[in-house]
Amino acid sequence: MYPDLMGYLRGTLAPCRVRRDRGEDLFVTEADLSPDGWIAERQGRLTFLRPDDALLEELYAMLPASDDFFPRSLERTKGFPPSDEAKKCFLRGLKLSESASQRDIARYEKETREVAALALRTRRGNAWACARMLILLKETNDRKETN
Repeated sequence: MYPDLMGYLRGTLAPCRVRRDRGEDLFVTEADLSPDGWIAERQGRLTFLRPDDALLEELYAMLPASDDFFPRSLERTKGFPPSDEAKKCFLRGLKLSESASQRDIARYEKETREVAALALRTRRGNAWACARMLILLKETNDRKETN
């Protein structure tokens, strides 16, 4: 069973009604709020939300381990300071977890590999979480296609 990370995140914002943001943030809502675990930015009548570092760490812990070489090869970056690129990449993966085509996943794989290469060069972390998200997306998408 794969974790419903977006469902979990929506649950932390209940009863507020949110929708996926099309930009770099994760959610957008008309409610004026600043919930714990979230970075909230008010722009006009909308509030844009993205998880803070503590909430991201919770999500990383929920990701299933993988036997795939790619995420395992990045495990050594766990102790490195987090990179902004990896955080943004992981958020894009979260959005794709609700609805992704094969083309979307292929683009995400390219982005994840670029973030991983950068993480290894600059000794920055969290690329392993993007790689695990990639495997999760591939596996859940394969299951949807076979059903």
